[in-house]
Amino acid sequence: MAQQQPNPPAQPNQTKQTAWKFLYTAFAISLLFHAVATPLLTQFFKIQPEHQQEQVSKVTVQKMKIKPPPTPPPTPPPTPKPQVTQPPSTPKPVKQQPKQQQVKVNVQHLESNTSGATGGQAVNASSKGAEAPAAVGPAATAPPPPTAAPPTPPPAPACAMPNRDPQPTNRVPADYPEMAKQQGAAGETDVAVTLDPTGHVVAAKVAKSAGNPLLDQAAMAAAKQSSFSPQIANCKPVGGVYIFQVVFSPDNG
Repeated sequence: MAQQQPNPPAQPNQTKQTAWKFLYTAFAISLLFHAVATPLLTQFFKIQPEHQQEQVSKVTVQKMKIKPPPTPPPTPPPTPKPQVTQPPSTPKPVKQQPKQQQVKVNVQHLESNTSGATGGQAVNASSKGAEAPAAVGPAATAPPPPTAAPPTPPPAPACAMPNRDPQPTNRVPADYPEMAKQQGAAGETDVAVTLDPTGHVVAAKVAKSAGNPLLDQAAMAAAKQSSFSPQIANCKPVGGVYIFQVVFSPDNG
């Protein structure tokens, strides 16, 4: 068999050629990438500002419409107050005082003769026909003061008895219990009887006890069995309370 000889080592020139080919290939790829990517990037950056500018313009163009405030209604002028004209004052009549009557008095002529050294002279005490008016009329009297009007009497009631307390119309006597008699129990029981406007007994309770329940029960039964007339107030029947008194005594029993 023939022996295989080992491959001879690569020569330095071939290694350099391989490296240069790799560099040329990488440079060509880089140029191709730049040639293709540059227009795309340029177009992208051109589109993006235009798009942003379009959005900004759209935002700035939009305006809000604000309605003007409504015009307030005109204030009505104040209504002038009516002037109240006062009626002309009527002058009060002047009271005329009565005239005083003048009384004429006739004075008689008196003649007296006096004697003197030179002879008698006639002296007239008064002249003839002298009249002296004298005011002898009655003095002026003031008018009497006005008489005060009598007070208005109160209106007469519409009924004979406008106000009246309730009264028993049929008083039933209370039974004296035999046991209370044997015990010698005595005393007074007051029963407060409540009546309606028709006089019927609505309720009854002991207002004052005789000190013995048997006596109180007998007085309560008599009060409930009795008949009453209602209370009258201003001619109208109203409800009221009547105190039904019963006195228990062995002597009266």
